[in-house]
Amino acid sequence: MKLYAFIIALGFVFTLSSQAQNCEIPQALAEGTFDVQVPPNIFQKGVYGQQVSHLKAPKTSTEVNKVDFMECSGYLPNRAKITQIKIIAVSGLPQGLNWYCDTDDCSWKGNAAGCFFIEGTTDDIGTFPLEIVAEGTGSLFGISKTYTCYLRDYRVVVE
Repeated sequence: MKLYAFIIALGFVFTLSSQAQNCEIPQALAEGTFDVQVPPNIFQKGVYGQQVSHLKAPKTSTEVNKVDFMECSGYLPNRAKITQIKIIAVSGLPQGLNWYCDTDDCSWKGNAAGCFFIEGTTDDIGTFPLEIVAEGTGSLFGISKTYTCYLRDYRVVVE
C-alpha cells in the first residue's frame, strides 16, 4: 500500500514554484524514519486530479533493508550513510497523468523529507501498476556507491 502511495505521489517532470508550495510535510514524518505516506485518492475519468505524497528519505541503508517496498540491486551493507535518493523514472502511468517532485531534480538528501505528485486528466479507466526507479547513493568507511532501486507495488487507480 505504501508503494501505491509513493507512485501516485510522484509528480511531473517539471516542477513549478507554485506546485512546490503545496509540499507541507507532516511533523511526524519529518521527525520519523524512512517512510512514504500517500493519502487515499482515486482519479476520476475525464476530471483533473492531483495526488500529493510525502517521502522521508532514508538516513542509513539499515532503514532501506528493513522495508519491503524498496528493493535495491546488489548488496546494501547495514549502517551505510545515505547521501542522496533520486527518482529517475516512473513508467506505467495512464495517458494524461504526469509526475513531478518538489525539487527540480527529484532528489533528496539522506534523512530529508519531500513531496512527489501525480496529476492530470485521463480518459483511461483501470488500475495501472507503476514502476518507480530510483538511485540511492551511500557511503561506508569512505567508500561511496550508487545503487539502482525499485519501489514496488505502486498503482494508480482511475474510475
